[in-house]
This record gives sequence, C-alpha cells and structure tokens, in this order.
Amino acid sequence: MIFAFVLWTTAVLATPLAHLHARSPFESPAATDQPDESVIGTFVQNTIPPRSARRNLVTLDVRNPEDEPDDLIGPDSTVFYDVRDWQWDQTHDGHTDRKRVKAAWAMARELIESAKRQLKDLETSVDKFANSPYANQRPDGLPLSGSEVQLEIRKYIARYDPAYTQIFAADQHSIGFIHNNFAKVLDGVTKQDAEGRDNMEIYLTAIKSEAYPVDAPTEDLCLGKEGRLTQAFVIQAKSTLWWKKMVDTVGKEVSIPEDSWTINFCQGFFDTADMTAKLNELENGGNQQDVCNLANIDSTARVLVHEWTHFPFTLNTNEKKVGQSAELQDDWVGYDKAASRSFVSTGRKGDKKKLSQVTKVDAYSGKNADSYAWFAVYGYMNNLDGCAGVHWTDAALYTASDCRADVWPPGEKKFVKNNWQCWFPGDRSEAVPEYCRDGYTDESIESDEDKMDID
Repeated sequence: MIFAFVLWTTAVLATPLAHLHARSPFESPAATDQPDESVIGTFVQNTIPPRSARRNLVTLDVRNPEDEPDDLIGPDSTVFYDVRDWQWDQTHDGHTDRKRVKAAWAMARELIESAKRQLKDLETSVDKFANSPYANQRPDGLPLSGSEVQLEIRKYIARYDPAYTQIFAADQHSIGFIHNNFAKVLDGVTKQDAEGRDNMEIYLTAIKSEAYPVDAPTEDLCLGKEGRLTQAFVIQAKSTLWWKKMVDTVGKEVSIPEDSWTINFCQGFFDTADMTAKLNELENGGNQQDVCNLANIDSTARVLVHEWTHFPFTLNTNEKKVGQSAELQDDWVGYDKAASRSFVSTGRKGDKKKLSQVTKVDAYSGKNADSYAWFAVYGYMNNLDGCAGVHWTDAALYTASDCRADVWPPGEKKFVKNNWQCWFPGDRSEAVPEYCRDGYTDESIESDEDKMDID
C-alpha cells in the first residue's frame, strides 16, 4: 500500500457604525434592552483587536545564507532533490522554480503563524463573551439555559470570525483543537526532530509528468482527476517508481532513505499564482475587490499548507485506511468544499424555523487538508489591512453588525449560516438540548445542494 496524498486543483475592524450602542460590552444589559444584532455587533466591535498590516516575511525566510546559490539548499530541514532524468534544472528553470518554492514555503509559514494568532484571539474573545451578560441573560434579566448559552456563543463567533464560521462551522469547542493542529503542522515541517519525523529530512522533487507510484506504473499522479491537474503531492520515496528505478540502477546505498517523505511539485504548482505577488499587487494600488476575494487568491502557499497537513508526523489528513469510507479519505478541495465539510444539516425538510447545523470538525473538516489551507488563507485576508472594508455582498446572512472584513466571493452563497434558531451538540458534546428536540430526526440530513439553499 502506498501512502500517496494527492491534491487535485485546479480583518479587520471596519469603521464603527454610528447606530451601535456605546455601552461597554461587559456592562450588564438593562431589562429593556433587546438582544438584537446591534448588541452583538457592539461586543464584536469592542473585542476585535486593531487590524494589522502585512507582516515582513524576511523574518520567516528560508535557511539559505545569502552567499549560497538559491537553488542548492531547500527550506528548513528539507533538500531540493534531483531525481535522475527528471531533475529540477532539466524539466524546469531550476533557479527560478526553486526560488518560487522557497517563497511559497515562507508564505505558507506566515499563513500558519497568522492562523494561530487568529485562533488565540478568537479563543480569548469567546471566553470574554461567554462570561458576559450577553451570553447568559435574557432581555428581562433571567438566566439562559446552558444550551441557549451555547447558541449565543455560536452566533457570536459567526459575527466575530467569518473564516472560522465557514470552515469550522463556528464550533466553539474546537478552537483550541484547530490551533494546536496548526502548531503541530508547523513544528512537523520546520523541525527535523519533530515527534514522529525520525530526524529525517523532507525531500523536494519536481517531476512534472510521469510521476508514477510503484504499484501503479502507468498512473501519472500529476494528471490528477476530473480534469484538474495536480499541483503537488506527498508520497514516501519507496512508493515511487523513480526511487525503485534508482535503486535498481545505482544501488540502494546511494539513494535517499526509503522511508523518507517527499513533496513532489507538478507543473500545476508552477502554473499557480504566488500569494506574495497578489499581496504586492494590493499594496501597489491593485483592485481591492479583485485581490480580496477567495475565488481569486489560490496560491502556491495554499498548496503547501495543504500538503504539509498530509504528513503522518503532522496531521495525516485524508488518511487512506482499509475499511474507511471514500468520503473520509478523499480530499475535499476548494474553499466551498471545505466549508461543506464542517457540518451536517439536521431538521425536517422545509422546517427552517429551527433548522440547525451540527458541527463535524473532529470527524470531517478537522481531518481534511484543504480545510486548514483555506482557513489560513481566508483568515489572513480578512485580517489584512489592505482588505479593510471588503464585505460579502449577499445580504441573505450579512448584517450591518458584522465588523470584520469578509473576502468570501460576492454573490456566492455560504454553506454555514449565522442565524441558527437552535443549538445542536457537535463532536465534543453529548445530549441534544431539550428545547430543540421537537421535530428533529437523525435521518434528516440534507444534501450539499440543500445546504446551499439555507437562508
């Protein structure tokens, strides 16, 4: 069995709104106050930290000393490896392409660092909200039940962080879990002595075509599926045909270790835009609505974050297991597919009054590579100074109390809504709240098409 994980692919605080209440978000609400969106908006406004400009990536640069050729040494604890007959400098412009890999590597690190900061910020803000009167009291001052508190917290997250809401279904119980997973990914790819890595280097190869696994010598992994070219894939050396040919030709003692892990970059990777180029375009007066849009921001950095999560010493996302359903093994690629992996809809068809969405972070989105990759990109752009003022324009779920930027493509419906009428427990909870049991059945699971129609 080979371990080949393949990728087929193809924040701000806005200007405060004048009508929002000026009262401190931690002040007890008066009995006459209504729990409307402006109250939540006030709390969001007062807890969002100032937006930050783009960080200087020089501090996250790769390990090459300035006096060494750029195309000789890979990023931290990696090796640019020339496969016989498919060397970087034969099928690609070696110098240019290796520099692009290194730039993407640095940008991917920045995306993960940003995601970690974002999640810590979210966790802190949620803790404050959970202990405030807004999460615990009715307008008349009476206490909310535990389940009702959970619902208010989830609604708050939906207002506070659009990226976490869409990609991880505003699951208040999984914020720390996802943060720790990002930390594990970054440690795994930057530290050779990371747990489970066995002090081995990661080998970076660039076989543009004829990237065959050893047990399927005619299946070119760079061709991908469904007409989409693969950008990159993670695979063990011993599972590749080139490694077997190398051993047969020159002997095992001069090959790279058979258990070492490689990232192979296909032509699709080099045909993908660099995120740094997009950010430079924005900084130099480029069209904000064009750049600050998830549909236009796919990048080589996003590809790397995706691939990094596949390593068995990081998260082992989309792991191929005997007996495991194809649904859990397949990569769900794209920001829309990633969002659809974060929940299942529960409720009777047509009963939208109490229709809820049960979070599935542990079982689904938390094990899907592109969920991490697109969350990192989505959150980074939402919090980027240059995207200030950009909002999702479909008014079905957007309200004036949303204070952060939101780079979800204008006009595209979102999978996760933000106005639930009922709270259902997700991966880390047990009992279904009493107040939303009536009218719900486990069989009431809707298709992706139905989810898109939720208002």
